[in-house]
Amino acid sequence: MINESAVKCHTLTENLLNWSLLQSGTKKAFPEKIIMNKTIDDVFDLLKNQSALKKIELVNSVSPECEIYADSRMTVSILLNLITNGIKFTPNNGKIEVSATRSDSYWHVSVSDTGIGMEQDEINNLFRIDKKIYNLGTEDEPGSGYGLLLTKEFVENNNGTIIVASEKNKGTVFTFSFPVYKSIASEQIKD
Repeated sequence: MINESAVKCHTLTENLLNWSLLQSGTKKAFPEKIIMNKTIDDVFDLLKNQSALKKIELVNSVSPECEIYADSRMTVSILLNLITNGIKFTPNNGKIEVSATRSDSYWHVSVSDTGIGMEQDEINNLFRIDKKIYNLGTEDEPGSGYGLLLTKEFVENNNGTIIVASEKNKGTVFTFSFPVYKSIASEQIKD
């Protein structure tokens, strides 16, 4: 319990620090090749105790071929925020799955859960700083509301987009899209 509390406190502090650095313009993205399958496994390892407490299954369905071009620390932070939220809002014995599909020049990475879902007005206000939503998790886990704001800014700082689909009592899917590494590398060779 002490470890879990320390991890939550550290995550909140890191989120606030990163957000303030982004706002001041001193934090920039340093994109590189990221193998998403491995990165997701690393994030799952960090969260396995938290998910085990609620008996939530973590599933990595991302192919080893999913190579994105993004800042690695920001990518880990994005995954941590989205998966932690999934754990928070998913009842015991649920499931969180990370999957990916590819279009021409982007990988679309989806974090889906079997959680409590959201109403449309909650979805509309998720990424707005002036409309904070403070919902407790299924085990009364608190949240600051800043994780999703930071996630959106990190995605956008890496030339990506993020969308959310959710329905009350039917789970939530966050999908963020990042450039394909090979497309970026071949464009740089042409230049």
